[in-house]
Amino acid sequence: LASPVPVWTGEAVNAGYSIEAIVARTWREKELVPAVAAPRLGGPVAYWAAMLRNLTPTLHTLGNALTEADLARMTPPHPISGPLDVRQRLEFLRFHLDRHCGQVVRLRERLP
Repeated sequence: LASPVPVWTGEAVNAGYSIEAIVARTWREKELVPAVAAPRLGGPVAYWAAMLRNLTPTLHTLGNALTEADLARMTPPHPISGPLDVRQRLEFLRFHLDRHCGQVVRLRERLP
């Protein structure tokens, strides 16, 4: 993230909002996944549960390495929610992972 060249410039319409507020403002109920973000891989639930668990150490390492300046940098816009800074993008990742973890739990509850 140390590059002085911005990866995106434009109006930061989501500046100062939490990811929950951004999602509430920008997503519709039963939002359809844009093609660019649609899953392309299948696999058993156990595989994806392990993938989600294994992200934790990597995300902790990244979080510890980021500075306030890094967190304020803009990222390429999210396909639905629009422009996000690095902090909001990480909040979105947490939101997204929480959502998928909940889906995994519900799927596992249905298994015999």
